Amino acid sequence: MRFAFALYRYFPHGGLQCDMLRMAQEAVSRGHAVDIFCHQWRGSVPEKMNIVPLPAGGLTNQGKMASFGESFRSVLAVRPPYDTVVTFNRIPGGDFYFAADNCLAVEWREKHSALQLKLNPRYRKFLEMEAQVMAQEKCRIFYIVDRQKEQYQQAYGLADDRFIYLPPGMNNAYLPPENAAEIRQKMRRELNVADDEIMLIQVGSDFFRKGNDRTLRTVASLPDNLRKKSKIFMIGSCKPGVCGKIAAKSGLSQQVFFTGGRDDVPAFLLAADLMIHPARSESAGNVIIESIVSGLPVVTSRVCGFWKYPAEVDPALVIGENFEQAKLDAAVLYALNNLDVLKSKTIAYGAKADFCRRAQVAVDYMEKK
Repeated sequence: MRFAFALYRYFPHGGLQCDMLRMAQEAVSRGHAVDIFCHQWRGSVPEKMNIVPLPAGGLTNQGKMASFGESFRSVLAVRPPYDTVVTFNRIPGGDFYFAADNCLAVEWREKHSALQLKLNPRYRKFLEMEAQVMAQEKCRIFYIVDRQKEQYQQAYGLADDRFIYLPPGMNNAYLPPENAAEIRQKMRRELNVADDEIMLIQVGSDFFRKGNDRTLRTVASLPDNLRKKSKIFMIGSCKPGVCGKIAAKSGLSQQVFFTGGRDDVPAFLLAADLMIHPARSESAGNVIIESIVSGLPVVTSRVCGFWKYPAEVDPALVIGENFEQAKLDAAVLYALNNLDVLKSKTIAYGAKADFCRRAQVAVDYMEKK
């Protein structure tokens, strides 16, 4: 079969980008041909896949995205028909749309007035593109958490048979190897983290959306005996910005390390003692399940689509959707005071969890289209 995937921008380490690539690799492993249409591609080109660059004119993000969608549809019109077309952004024209994000029509209307949504060009264009995708009756929607399906049905009145649930799709590289303990010790030595120090970690390339500032305020609030021996590693392709200022103001500059994007995140997770992920917006949060499988306890909130997994380890690790700094402070303090027990519970839970089948299930449906 011939598959066409459309993704506006590819870069290593992005959650949506990793999902797309794993689906493409799964399709190729089954003998299918995959063309990936994109406007920007950063990083190495995977084997046995054809990357097709497309133009995207315009001066704004929304203009470029709309232009990319038009370019994609124009190419589809002149090429031999594909067996399956999958879009990974809000671009009409696909047989399947992978809904990596929550529904804009619901979330933006909760945050902005009707007048703002009507007058702001960015809001107006992205809402229009989302509506175009939802209006395609033959387009099936891959969703990854129940909240997404509920929101799209609320906004657009879509039937149940438009939706296909995909299970978590963690990279197998995060499954702990037999020498996990050795990797942990080696990594901590390389990072200059002593055995009696606490290694905290947060992973994500948008520090504001992921709530890194919240994490720093929580660390600053810890009792002296815990704060002084904590080191915080923030991994992501993002400048320190506000987080750097908070670290300096809180006296944490020598304990906070902004690493940039990394290819060795699995080793970081094995080395760490606690993942903190108080995101402001997170449709799923693959890093949550990646941490759990690595045996790393996670403190997060119900904003994140995958909150139920750390809650099944221990409900005290999850705070409510209506964020309060004091509740995050309390959850992290609880975790640090119970690390040994929580680590054992996390390892036991991660060992029986099935977090790696998203790409396989998605391609099963693509083949049946």
